[in-house]
Amino acid sequence: VVFGTLVGLVGGALLVAGSWWFASGLALLVYLCSVEYFTVQKMAKGMKSPPALLQTTCKLTCIGTILGTQCGIRTGIFEAASFVLLTMLLLKKASAKKEKKRRVRFSQITSLVFGLFYCGYLPSFWVKIRLLDLSLPIAVPGWLEGAAGLLGGRITTGTLCAVMPTLCIIAADSGAYIGGRTFGRNKLISISPNKTIEGAVSGLACSVLAALSFSWALGGWPNPVVAAVLGVITFIASLFGDLIESTMKREARMKDAGSIIPGHGGVLDRFDSYIFTGVLVYCYWYYFFWAQGVPLTQLLAG
Repeated sequence: VVFGTLVGLVGGALLVAGSWWFASGLALLVYLCSVEYFTVQKMAKGMKSPPALLQTTCKLTCIGTILGTQCGIRTGIFEAASFVLLTMLLLKKASAKKEKKRRVRFSQITSLVFGLFYCGYLPSFWVKIRLLDLSLPIAVPGWLEGAAGLLGGRITTGTLCAVMPTLCIIAADSGAYIGGRTFGRNKLISISPNKTIEGAVSGLACSVLAALSFSWALGGWPNPVVAAVLGVITFIASLFGDLIESTMKREARMKDAGSIIPGHGGVLDRFDSYIFTGVLVYCYWYYFFWAQGVPLTQLLAG
């Protein structure tokens, strides 16, 4: 509990500070995720791991995806990086001395591209959300502005748009755990035997409640309907992000993806709910602001 709270406080501070503080913290996070990803992939039955050089390149490329997004590059990173990785794979295999090692396995191709997609490209959408720098729709409370100032940052539209789904994820995870432990009777899905329908309903309710509470604290922005829908989207994305990681661990016959966080397992175990959430939340905010008349060029520049 103590370590989990510490991780949450550090993450929250980086999120509010924004800029390169947030991007650097996220870059470290995706690197650790990619390390655990290839560990899980190696343990999966019938999966042939890419060469060590390619794994290292993929891990570094995940970092580059985050930092490139922070620099303002909005497209082409994933596509170009995938081309480079697969080209390196082909050249590495072609140069092997033993003929049996020259064979390129389909699992090696897919694990490289999916690893980059899962550990680098998807998390980069959190940077895009944080970089949204449109005109603030509300007057920021003094205590919040003061907290950001202490961390060397400032409150922007991106801050609010990133903090809100983060709180929803925390609420959803906590609600699902408590609701499942207290009321759980009916299994939700065979992929994750510990998840129950009652836990999922509790998680959904807490996610929506967190979104509505955030809206209320900011004086009604966004309006309750928009906030509630965001709470639902965030819960669904976080749930399936959790299930996807559970599927990979189940295939690898692993309970946890790692052990770096005491009491929580690995980095993937702790942050799997965030991986797919970023892209869906970004799309939601994108069309929300577009519907309000914000020019597309301004959204893409954010």
